[in-house]
Amino acid sequence: MEYVLPNSHADSFAIVSSRISETARHAFETLVWSEGISEGSKLDDSVANAVYLAVADFLGNPAVSSIIDMHGLPPEFVGHNLVLSGNRHGAGFWDAPPSRDTLRDVTQEQLQTLHNYSIPIEVYADDDGTYYAL
Repeated sequence: MEYVLPNSHADSFAIVSSRISETARHAFETLVWSEGISEGSKLDDSVANAVYLAVADFLGNPAVSSIIDMHGLPPEFVGHNLVLSGNRHGAGFWDAPPSRDTLRDVTQEQLQTLHNYSIPIEVYADDDGTYYAL
């Protein structure tokens, strides 16, 4: 079955899809780094799928998207901090330095909202070293 969106919605969908993809790329890079997954490790498709779904859910939350849109927070900042906050690494949105240009107008309450809605992305390695998402 094929779906055709009216032009006005198609443009909006392309923008949202692009934002999810770009944010997911940065979230994936942060997940690999923060979990200590070494270069050349085998990653099951479930890992990329889990990252994409977590980012889509996060960005689909009206409270989250309004803060991101209001302040123009870039995908690299959002993806990076989503993983650190969601996986409770002791870093992330809630401890982002307010002096950063991207955060100059973001309140601590808004950062806490982003932190609270962050979604964990858990991975594990099986006996042969392949990483999977839970």
